[in-house]
Amino acid sequence: MHQLTRRAGLTLIELLAVVTLLGVLATLAMSRLGGARERAETAVVAADLRNLTIHQESHRTRTGSYARSLTELPDLAVSGGVIVTITLADGGKGWAAVARHVRMPRRGCGIFFGDASAGRAGPATVAGLVTCGDLPQDAPAPEDPDEGLPGGEAPKVIQEPGAGAPPPQR
Repeated sequence: MHQLTRRAGLTLIELLAVVTLLGVLATLAMSRLGGARERAETAVVAADLRNLTIHQESHRTRTGSYARSLTELPDLAVSGGVIVTITLADGGKGWAAVARHVRMPRRGCGIFFGDASAGRAGPATVAGLVTCGDLPQDAPAPEDPDEGLPGGEAPKVIQEPGAGAPPPQR
């Protein structure tokens, strides 16, 4: 009688099935991790705006006016890759800010206070509340914050990258 012997190891078909299964699992994991990165970057941008709010109010208490630039707020540390655009309201009785991460050019967070316009605060629609979401297609790009404004004097806009962000294009 002839006896069949079983060799140790995997057949080519078994190996192919394992590799395919690992590929499917890796694809699922990467899609979930991609969403986690966007959520993390949005959380960083929102936290930077909350910190800006605290520093703006502190600056106003000390000097009687809101800061026109991040350089007037030396204790504020903006996260790497975050670009903040500040718009002062006419008369200095309010301000609006939009922050974006360099990896998400059409998503961002906004906030506004006082007489500042919600139209200059990105997705924000309620004063004092940081709101994140898609920015309008006609929203000014970080390199040109005054583009597309209707006639009249342009608002005072200060835009500064956070530490580690690439310098603005000129």
